[in-house]
Formats: sequence, structure tokens, C-alpha cells
Amino acid sequence: AALKVFAPIYVLTRGGPESSTLVPSYYSFLNFFDKSKVGYGAAVATVLTLVIVAVALVIQLLQARSERREEEGV
Repeated sequence: AALKVFAPIYVLTRGGPESSTLVPSYYSFLNFFDKSKVGYGAAVATVLTLVIVAVALVIQLLQARSERREEEGV
């Protein structure tokens, strides 16, 4: 859920107070644009993307395994 809430956090709170609503996507944006740490912001976004892809692959593998077991009747 925290990966999909960039727009509401940006519009309503801008990550505050005291970074209490800071999520990974907003953290990347903040470093890239506001702090002008372009390399760091891009690295955060890249790592976030890799984590999302890895989690999605694990979920797909688990679903495929579950479907195979259901077909086999186990």
C-alpha cells in the first residue's frame, strides 16, 4: 500500500510532520528533486523497482506452485 500513495502524501502532507508519512517513492522524489541528490534519488528508485519486481516474481511462483498442487489433487 505504501508504494501506491505518492500523490496523496505529496499533495496533503509533503511527508511531514517530521517525516511521519515518508514512503519510499516520496523519499526518492524528495532526494532527486528537492535536495538535488539526483544520483541518490535515482538509486533509491532503482532499488525500489528491483524490490517490487522481486516480490512480484515470488508471488507469481507461489501462485503457480499452488495451482499445480490443486491440479494434482494434493
